[in-house]
Amino acid sequence: MRLADILVDKELREQSMVCLFFIALLLLGLFIFSDYGISWDEPAQRQIAEHNYNYIFHSNDSLLWFKDRFYGVAFELPAYMIEKLIGIEDSQSSYFFRHLLIFLVFYLGVYFFYKLNMLYFNRRLISLTACLFLVLSPRIFAHAFYNSKDLVFLSIFIISIYTMLSYHFQPTRLRLLAHVLLSALLINVRVIGIVVVAGTFLLHLGMMLVDCWNKNYRQIPKRLLEVIIYFVATAVLLLATWPILWSDPINNFIKTIEVMANFPWYGYVLYSGVIYQSDSLPWHYVPFWIAISTPLIYLFLFILGLIKYFVFIGKEKWQTFKNRETVFRLVFLAWLFLVMAYVMAYRPIIYNGGRQLYFIYPALIIIATDGLLWLYKAGMTLSLRAQNFYKSVLLVIVAATLFPVASFMITAHPYQDVYFNEIIGKQKNIQTQFEFDYWGLSCRQAMEYIASIDKREGLLIGYDTNSPINNISILPEADRRRMRLTNRPYMADYFLPYRSRSLPLPPYCTEISAITVNDSKLLPIYKCLKPLNN
Repeated sequence: MRLADILVDKELREQSMVCLFFIALLLLGLFIFSDYGISWDEPAQRQIAEHNYNYIFHSNDSLLWFKDRFYGVAFELPAYMIEKLIGIEDSQSSYFFRHLLIFLVFYLGVYFFYKLNMLYFNRRLISLTACLFLVLSPRIFAHAFYNSKDLVFLSIFIISIYTMLSYHFQPTRLRLLAHVLLSALLINVRVIGIVVVAGTFLLHLGMMLVDCWNKNYRQIPKRLLEVIIYFVATAVLLLATWPILWSDPINNFIKTIEVMANFPWYGYVLYSGVIYQSDSLPWHYVPFWIAISTPLIYLFLFILGLIKYFVFIGKEKWQTFKNRETVFRLVFLAWLFLVMAYVMAYRPIIYNGGRQLYFIYPALIIIATDGLLWLYKAGMTLSLRAQNFYKSVLLVIVAATLFPVASFMITAHPYQDVYFNEIIGKQKNIQTQFEFDYWGLSCRQAMEYIASIDKREGLLIGYDTNSPINNISILPEADRRRMRLTNRPYMADYFLPYRSRSLPLPPYCTEISAITVNDSKLLPIYKCLKPLNN
């Protein structure tokens, strides 16, 4: 096909843009996946996979009393099995492989995010814009390379919402099977995935209410049967793929819900300059965090989208579940606000940055994209000449607001996860006010720096948390052999404190460098000039 044909034909041009976007995203991911350090939870996640693997293939029942036995394994176990199958043994190769797999799952999630938006908007370019907004979300993008819990869950959640709505509007056996598969996988990543099962039931219940209102009683048994088949098939598939359920399915599943609903993590979270215990965070932590860590253009468009939704939904009554657009909007609103309302009302334990709630973020992006479309359509009542000018101005404004976001993602690489928007992003020393590199990924670069300036054997690296223990595993083998770790800073050649906060430093330790982003310190590097040997 000639280039001239693509440029002339609008449909071909839009299809080409979609293809180029996904090719570019894939190539970008393949090019940079090995740039990221090891996050705090990754070794623990591999350990979960190992215990499940040994339970299945070596009849080792240590899983049954393993402290993290209630975590889902839909990603961890297959990743570990593939690792074993292809014979990866080197720790660096192992973590590179994990990071690649996590990105590929995210990539698949972005693709289905496009399909979900197409299902709703039926416009290629606006659906592609939603995908661009999602990818140009710095924190989401960074976590898409190392967060095998929250970003894998976000990705599969997107796909499960797509299969749910696809089946709702065009029910077929194949779509039902796909939705069963995705529902089971979702729950087997994080048990909160049962909200999609609840959403599926509510959609069917809504349709049954509409049938009652329209006196179409013959449809009700059929819809009820579909729900029962969905519940049973999902439960069977979940049981088949989650080893911890095999010994006692009902009790272990209930225990999983109880544990994960308020996971017993009692760490500390820095918020507005105050260190809170994780179970004592203010009710406004999550909405405020979203407000300061989401690009402002998305927040502005999100507000417009909300106004549009409530204006249109307010006009619907009993026919709501028969109106395609209104069903989508209700799902998107529930996706975002029900979970947030629960967190604000019951205040369960929240991790640093509210990362376990990342899965609600795509709903915010869809609503924001709808706000952009509403803004775009507002200019279509003008004259043709004014329309062209209006569209050009709108395009320039959106591009201008996205440019600083993309620029940050490039210059801060691979630390896109420390992004803050303009509300507080211009401040220096943000790390003294809010969580910065709380997962310790910058420790990899710090250790690489030490290895590059000091070629001695037996280097002692002092630490006060697990970050150096984790990140030494991703260094080249030659550097790993030269380094030793100690939790006694006074004996070390170099010292790497966690989150730039630590116990008082020995008097002979001097800061020689630091990993920084926009004048804020992720990690200072101390050289201890007079290490003690006794």
